[in-house]
Amino acid sequence: MREAFKKRGYHLEKALFTKTECRDILKGIKEADYLAKPTWSKSCAVVMPSWAALARNDRLANRVAAILGDDVVLWGASLIERVPGQQHLWHNDLESSGKEGFVSVWMGLEKTDATTSLKFVDGSHLSPQLLRKFAVDEEIALEKITDNKVTEWANTFQRDSHINSLNTSDGDTVFFDGRLWHGSSNQSHLKKRVAIRQGGYTGTHTSIAA
Repeated sequence: MREAFKKRGYHLEKALFTKTECRDILKGIKEADYLAKPTWSKSCAVVMPSWAALARNDRLANRVAAILGDDVVLWGASLIERVPGQQHLWHNDLESSGKEGFVSVWMGLEKTDATTSLKFVDGSHLSPQLLRKFAVDEEIALEKITDNKVTEWANTFQRDSHINSLNTSDGDTVFFDGRLWHGSSNQSHLKKRVAIRQGGYTGTHTSIAA
């Protein structure tokens, strides 16, 4: 798993959780009381016991450890909701864009399918510069970045680059390097919900995006 992750930038686990478990997890997250007001949109695990419990789940923690090792710190946890037609623009996760040593965990919880799945450029986490730097150099606004342009840029540093759209559904879990070029769009007529868990080596600097 670790070597494949280093090469491709991600690892997909199908049906890691059952649909019943997904419903229970989502219910626990949405009904949980905050112990304090979150100071950051990704600080849910600090102030919500249900989030902390999910982050410690053996099925997630064991796979993160298989990629990074046992000495890992959780620095981000959040619930993402996408309404029909909403796009998650092509990007890298800026918090983990500096170097290797990070794993983001995407977990489908409700109404996720092929029309709402993540899309990646395999191996793009090894790019010599951020995706947005390519856009800035060509004076292209982030919201105007197309799949064709992403493929064109990726082929400047990696031959035969292509976009891989993952056919994921509720309970599927993707472990990926935050530097990987990724995005998604909700092409369905339903609201989707996914859980995001982010961690890295203990001592690794994490930049909080403004």
